[in-house]
Amino acid sequence: MQSPKIINLVTISIIVLFLIGCATVDYVGDAYPATSSVDIYYSNEQVEQNFEIFGHAVGYREDHDTIISKLISEAKAKGADAIIITGIDVDNADISSTKKVEASLIKYLK
Repeated sequence: MQSPKIINLVTISIIVLFLIGCATVDYVGDAYPATSSVDIYYSNEQVEQNFEIFGHAVGYREDHDTIISKLISEAKAKGADAIIITGIDVDNADISSTKKVEASLIKYLK
């Protein structure tokens, strides 16, 4: 039988690793009913239809792919039809080289 201390240590270690692995997203703006898909653009000029920007999000993590996935999830929850990636940055001040991705959330105008 395993010691309760070992089981608690393993449980705490798993929780800490999970929390470290999560990207965080800060959001400011309005919200609409949730959407099921989100288009991704890298400039306003790529969007071929009229749209309005209704919010801005910034995601942080050690890799860009995880941040963009989290931004897409946030955009769906806020009702965006698409996001426009407006900035990518790397903070080399810390050991993990935290990356930052900024995006505008947009709604297509009918």
